Amino acid sequence: MKKMTIDQVATAAGVSKSTVSRYLNGNFQKMSDSTRERIQATIRDLNYHPNRQAQTLKTKKTGLIGVVVADMANLYSAKMISGAGKVARVHQYQLLIMDSNNSFEQEHESLRQLQDQSLEGLIIQPMSRKSTDYQEIIGELPTVFVDRVTDSNQWPFVGVDNYEATRHLGSLIAKRGYQRILIISEPIDVSQARFDRVRGVKEIARRNKIQCELLEITESVPPEIRHEIKQKIGTLTQNQEPAVIFASNSRLLMQVMQLINDLQLRIPADIGLCGFDDWHWTALTNPPIASIEQDAVGVGQAAMTTVINQLERPDQVVKDQIIASTLNVRASI
Repeated sequence: MKKMTIDQVATAAGVSKSTVSRYLNGNFQKMSDSTRERIQATIRDLNYHPNRQAQTLKTKKTGLIGVVVADMANLYSAKMISGAGKVARVHQYQLLIMDSNNSFEQEHESLRQLQDQSLEGLIIQPMSRKSTDYQEIIGELPTVFVDRVTDSNQWPFVGVDNYEATRHLGSLIAKRGYQRILIISEPIDVSQARFDRVRGVKEIARRNKIQCELLEITESVPPEIRHEIKQKIGTLTQNQEPAVIFASNSRLLMQVMQLINDLQLRIPADIGLCGFDDWHWTALTNPPIASIEQDAVGVGQAAMTTVINQLERPDQVVKDQIIASTLNVRASI
């Protein structure tokens, strides 16, 4: 099949060759939405593929945006990448995706590898709370941090307000009359998101004089830790005061629910259960599990838009964006 040319695209779209060239290079200023959409449809219909290497040599732009996520296996990361990808495609950018595998060392190795790719921008779900860990390696590259903030406002942030979200959940727990809360979380010292989720629940517990305990566990939950969690759950149910467990992410919520089932306990008659991250399976359990739902796709879309705005409107003030979360109240508490 003969390869289509930019001249053929211009003729089919009814525009000049220079207009198509501006579209391909992401220069949409002074271009109407109808013209932009017509060129996009023509490129799709003709199956036209521009020579990216030639474009890069001519414009000095690669159109590449790096995305470094903490854990590719986590559904949050997949949805966030999906959202970023939707915006990237519209604006003619491509994503280079790297997985930190929940390792600070691997994250920085990924960032070093991306340095060799002539990126135009970067989206990071950081493994560290220290901004100094990123200053040198990021430099002046337009960057957005998602899900987790660092200890400075050096880069724009896009994500949910974890503290306020869990305060709302904590208030619901207090209204339901629970007197004891067991929080189960992965280590909070390395993640501001985890820290804020725990802080929100603890704040409401303190105000309502509810006994609150934090159990920090590793990602994999080895057998000895599973035994410890079972013991704590058993202890909670032996007391007459109503108790509830809050799991700080969806993966922990699934594991805790399995342990409760192993102990043949009833939710919420014997113990309440709630969590953070709602990937819709929580609505299918018996009973359905109360949980906080993040709009991870929306986070990705907003993050990508922020990166593009930094590139195309460098004089514009860049602000943090808080994406709304939803507390799904269900029968588990």
